[in-house]
Amino acid sequence: MSLIGEPFRPAGNPDHEESLSEFVLRRLGREFLDYAINPFVAGVYAGAPEKLGVQQAFPKLHELEQRYGSLIRGQILGARERKKEGRVSKQRAPMFSFRQGLGTLPERFQELLGDSILLRTRALRISKDSGRWLVDAEQEGQRVIFSADHVIYSGTAHQLPEISIEEVATSELETFRTIYHPPVSSLSLAFPRNRVEHPLDGFGLLVPEAENRKILGALFISTLFPERCPGDQVLLTVFIGGTRQPEHASLPKQELQELVLKELKSMLGTNAEPVHVFHRFWEKAIPQYEVGYGKIRSKLDALETSHPGLHFTGNFRGGISVADTILHALKLTDLLTGTSN
Repeated sequence: MSLIGEPFRPAGNPDHEESLSEFVLRRLGREFLDYAINPFVAGVYAGAPEKLGVQQAFPKLHELEQRYGSLIRGQILGARERKKEGRVSKQRAPMFSFRQGLGTLPERFQELLGDSILLRTRALRISKDSGRWLVDAEQEGQRVIFSADHVIYSGTAHQLPEISIEEVATSELETFRTIYHPPVSSLSLAFPRNRVEHPLDGFGLLVPEAENRKILGALFISTLFPERCPGDQVLLTVFIGGTRQPEHASLPKQELQELVLKELKSMLGTNAEPVHVFHRFWEKAIPQYEVGYGKIRSKLDALETSHPGLHFTGNFRGGISVADTILHALKLTDLLTGTSN
């Protein structure tokens, strides 16, 4: 009934910063929040809809409501507009990877850029002299100074305060360390195909918090990208922790494996020990665009305005996905090279 009534509900106040859960409850109801949005947010952000701000984390949802007065109406009219303009929605866009994994992308960049990339080099201080930026760095124990018209910081938000920036108070930079990054572990497990009951005929699975399970979700990697394992095996990648259960993310590998195997047996019918297990732990995984995150973005804008030639990009600026991060970086480089439209 909540879905049926959605097109007839008034749009919210555009100046009021809502959490995603408040927004969804108001427009779509409790069941949609608990069994659609909650698991989706856990899968994308490793986060919680009660904490994420809808305007910051999901701006297109906010835009649909403000532009069309309804999410359902906006989806219908938006699809018509895309068809008329020959554009493809994100949901229908093709998905791809590389034969050797996404690591191929930075490796290829390194090949193309060659000596322009300096490894084992840590930036310590950024200052300005005679209209040019100076980056004071340490390279394998030696001090080096680089001079440039523009400096772009594309690291993580929580590492930004480790660099001293001329005329910027340390307390200002410490703000970026307060951005919450929940811990996440991933386990990639390969099983014999004939020992998994589920057909794995999909993208993966996401777990609603209401089900009280100990994993956030899983990707059916060998379904998405068949060359990821031998033909008689299947490969699953399971995610644990996040904002929902941060204490689970840092468990030792063996404990995590036991926890995950129990859940997979219950959900997918895996009835064998994995033939391969790979564990990865991120102490600070994904920046959370929580309610109030607009102040973080405003502070970045102010820093760029007061320090011409200093720029910021990365997953704490223009979106958390690989695609969003690349797009923001491309827009920035177009702006700096004068090729933007």
